[in-house]
Amino acid sequence: MATATVKRQKTRQQVRRIPPKKITKGLVGNVLADFTATAVFVFASSTFGEAAIGLEYIGLPPVAAGLAVLVVALVVLDTFNQSVLGEGTLNNPVNSLGFAAAGKGPFASHVLRMLAQVGGGVLGAGGALYVLPSTWKRTLGPLAQGVKPGVSLAAGVACEFALAFLLNLAIFASMGTQLKLVGALLPLVATVVLVVAGSGLTGPSMNPAHAFSWNYYLQGHDITEHMAVFWVAPLSGALLAGLFWSVLTRSPAKKRPQGAKYHPKKNSATAAEAKKDD
Repeated sequence: MATATVKRQKTRQQVRRIPPKKITKGLVGNVLADFTATAVFVFASSTFGEAAIGLEYIGLPPVAAGLAVLVVALVVLDTFNQSVLGEGTLNNPVNSLGFAAAGKGPFASHVLRMLAQVGGGVLGAGGALYVLPSTWKRTLGPLAQGVKPGVSLAAGVACEFALAFLLNLAIFASMGTQLKLVGALLPLVATVVLVVAGSGLTGPSMNPAHAFSWNYYLQGHDITEHMAVFWVAPLSGALLAGLFWSVLTRSPAKKRPQGAKYHPKKNSATAAEAKKDD
C-alpha cells in the first residue's frame, strides 16, 4: 500500500511538472491576426490627434501631450495584440520583413502577413473616415503628410531607413535578453525615442501599412515620395537589420583541428563499431 501511494504521488508530481503546450496559430491564424491588429491600430490612430488636443486643453504642453497619447496607445494596443490576438501578432510590414531577413519564419509567410497588414490598414482607415464625426476629421491630415516642409526627399529617405533599422534592432535585442522587464520595455522606449528623433523630418511613420492606408484616402503626398520614403526606405532598413542580426547571432561552426582530414570510410567504420558495442 505504501509503495502504491508513493508511486501515485510521484506520478502526480510528474504531471504537474509538464509545461503547458503553446498554441500555435499557424499561417492562416497569423494572417488573420495581423489583418485585425493593423485595422485596429490604424483606426485607433485616427483618434490620437483629438486625444492630444484634449490633454493640451487641461494644460499639458503639446509635445508632452503627443508623447502621452503615443505611450498609452502603444501599451494598450500591444496588450490587445498579445492577449486577444495571440503572441507574435504584428501590425507593421517593417517588423515582418525584418523577422524574415533574420530567419525568424519562412519568407513567403511573412510576405502574406505583410499583405494582410496593408489590407487591414486600408480597412481601418476607411472605417475611421466612415464613423468619425466631421469635427474629428480635422486632425487626420498629418496622418497622410509626407516629408516635413523644407526637408528634402533624400533626407526623408535616410530618416525612415535609419529609424526602421534601429527599431528592428531594438526588437531583436528585446527578444534575445533574459531580463523580462528589459524585453518588455525596450521596444516601447525605442519607439518613443525614434518618434521624437524623426518628428521634424517625416513624422515619422516607420510603418508602410499605416502610411499607405491614410495616403490612399487623403492623398497627402505624391506617389514618388510615398514609395521612396514610406516603402523602399523603411523596408530596406528592416531588411538590413534582419540580415545584420542574423550574422551577429549566428553560432560559429566547429572547426576540425588543423591538419586533420575527413575520411568517410574510416568514420563510417568507426560509427558501425560503436553501434555494435552498444
